[in-house]
Amino acid sequence: MNEIQKIIKDGDKYHRTGRLPLLAAEALVEENKLDDVGGSLSIGLADKIEFRLYAHVTPIVRGSPAAKMTFNGIDLHDEVGLVGHHMVAINGIA
Repeated sequence: MNEIQKIIKDGDKYHRTGRLPLLAAEALVEENKLDDVGGSLSIGLADKIEFRLYAHVTPIVRGSPAAKMTFNGIDLHDEVGLVGHHMVAINGIA
């Protein structure tokens, strides 16, 4: 059974089953099967009016609400941290 079939049947390593295209792309990046992505995902949504970029959100521990947010491969908590007394805010997709 290939990775996408496993995700359809059982979910990913965090047991997520929604957003199959996102989960499949995550699995391919994690396995280093997409050399041209640079090891991280950039997520965007477009409609007739605009194009919006989103942070990539993944669980830190399965079943826990804590999540890791990266934007174009940059971990917003570990690499950016606080700007003054403020946390970087961006919409994210899990």
